[in-house]
Amino acid sequence: MKKLFRNQDLWTFLLLTLACVIAYVPLIAKQGPVNDDWYLIYGAYSQGAEKFHAIFASDRPLRAYHMQLMWSLFGAKVIMYHICAIILRIASGMGLYWIIRLVWKNAPKAAALAALLLVLYPGFLDMPNAIDYQSHILAFTLAVFSILFTVIAIQLHQVWGKVVFIVFSLILQLIYLGLMEYYIGLEGLRLFLVGVLILRSRGVTIRQKVGKVIAWAIPGGITAAGFLYWRAFIFQSTRSATNLGNIFTRLKESLQLEGAWLVIYQIQDFLNVVFFAWAVPFSNYVLRLRLKEFLPALVLGLAAGFVVWAAFHYKVLDEEPREKMEGEEYRRSDIEMLVVGVLAVIFALIPAHVGDRHVVFSSYSRFSFPPSIGAVLFLVALGRMFIKPRLRVWSTVLLVLLAVMTHYGNSTRFAANWDVMRSFWWQVSWRAPQIKPGTTIVATYANQGVPEDYHIWGPANLIYYPTRSTPPWELTNIEVKGSTLTLGDIQNILTGAEFRTEGRSFVTMFEFSKILVMAQPSSSSCVHVIDGLMPDLSEYDRSEILLVSSKSNLENILTTEKFTGPPVEIFGQEPEHTWCYYYQKASYARQQKDWKQIAELETQAEEKGLRPGDPVELLPFLESNAMLGNESKVESLSTVLKGTRLTRLNACNCYRQDLRNLRLENPDGYKMLIEKLCD
Repeated sequence: MKKLFRNQDLWTFLLLTLACVIAYVPLIAKQGPVNDDWYLIYGAYSQGAEKFHAIFASDRPLRAYHMQLMWSLFGAKVIMYHICAIILRIASGMGLYWIIRLVWKNAPKAAALAALLLVLYPGFLDMPNAIDYQSHILAFTLAVFSILFTVIAIQLHQVWGKVVFIVFSLILQLIYLGLMEYYIGLEGLRLFLVGVLILRSRGVTIRQKVGKVIAWAIPGGITAAGFLYWRAFIFQSTRSATNLGNIFTRLKESLQLEGAWLVIYQIQDFLNVVFFAWAVPFSNYVLRLRLKEFLPALVLGLAAGFVVWAAFHYKVLDEEPREKMEGEEYRRSDIEMLVVGVLAVIFALIPAHVGDRHVVFSSYSRFSFPPSIGAVLFLVALGRMFIKPRLRVWSTVLLVLLAVMTHYGNSTRFAANWDVMRSFWWQVSWRAPQIKPGTTIVATYANQGVPEDYHIWGPANLIYYPTRSTPPWELTNIEVKGSTLTLGDIQNILTGAEFRTEGRSFVTMFEFSKILVMAQPSSSSCVHVIDGLMPDLSEYDRSEILLVSSKSNLENILTTEKFTGPPVEIFGQEPEHTWCYYYQKASYARQQKDWKQIAELETQAEEKGLRPGDPVELLPFLESNAMLGNESKVESLSTVLKGTRLTRLNACNCYRQDLRNLRLENPDGYKMLIEKLCD
């Protein structure tokens, strides 16, 4: 065992660390909560870390203990979860490095190369989703070390040493399966490595070798089988995607059809995981970057490529010349690694396919994570067998460059989305001092969709209902709801539907007669909190917003309450007061018909040289000037608004209907408004 700890280990560790820093660190300070992070953060922030037990009781109860520990250490500091995820990726790379060094002792540099490709694997694109995917990354790392301990146990001579490492291996196996049950396909890698180590032994009959393989497979096999039994027959998963009973029922109902799809998925996803992972995400997230984003990605990619070239040059990654090694042993190692890689990919994909999932880089990239170990083993063996040493150097540099650029491009997407989310909710906090309980917010974010309702109610409740008296183990009623804009949701809004949903220990009582529409039509627009009596519609608004805007009720905003900003530990410090701040405050004053306050805000914005990026945002100021009799201002603002056909026509229709009674308040101002804008 002492032979493992030489300079090669240190240089490999430094190489992996530097590669991860280049690939993952540059944008982590600009990333925030995303996707499922929202209900995790809201649960723990409002009710304490004990809430995780209720959240994960439906599918993966062991995750609750892990997340409870992480929250106690880091709270809502997202950057710490990023750092922890990077450390775990480095650890998993070192674990694979030691596995290869023990199994294929004549390939220490290949071990370093495989570890490098593993930590940079570009098919797994959920690293920026650091809170929710913390358990995924930890489970992966524990699986690698569980397999490593099995390999060490096989090669030890002392019985007590074998027992100790087997016990530790089984403990880690149970933990990683408890965290992520679909990682069970990695048990195939354990079995294949055991087979390689046993079957190559000499002076033993085939029958004896097979018997030893079975004997070494029994501990892990019993543990995995016991876990599956518990999962299928004892534990009751209420989440259909992880309920084994539902999965087996589906397979039984159409075994032949499902079997055919499993074969098709295996072929498709083998190609995705091994080959297309290095090209498709690069095409999706790098080639579409703007020049100012592409250049940093290229610089980082070239820097990582230079590090790899230097590693080859200084023999950290380079192999000994082939003529110095025993040819037969060298070829046998390559073939073994190639075969193990292929089988490891196939077996790691099976659980996902059985669960009716497969690798889609834009949405299900996580299913490429477990088979990524087999993929890098396959690629390294393929390179050793068929690519000449000099070309191998440059092909590795190319793969690393593509991977690093892919991760940077992917990170820019997450950073941009967080910038939009953070700005959106700060603007909402400037506009609405409090929102009535029971309100359903219908929202659109600039340049991104809203796939789940908790992408809205998570941040909304963190601002307006940040503490809850409900015990964490009980169902929690969501005070401010969120709604997406699917066809079903639009129908619910238009018909004022009422119903109850429950998930992850959160209960939502929808009353679609009580909605508040918030739209950010484009990145140059502010957040528009829409008044159903006078919907300010932008030419950039989505068609769904046009459909539901008249249902938005500003009475769901409690204007007499005190303004409360978002928690800074989650949303960061308050942004600079640019145009959107003055627009939100003017919109708030417009709701109260405080025309003088709007005029003061207009003056302050003009003094700072601020202008709207969306002409519809001039309407509060147009009304204010009309109600105050400022004809010249009304004339100039109307001229701008006349250049926006949809905004102008919709505003004029609303003004003529006068549902807000502007004519009664100021007949002369109302007449000026109609004449200057609409006639």
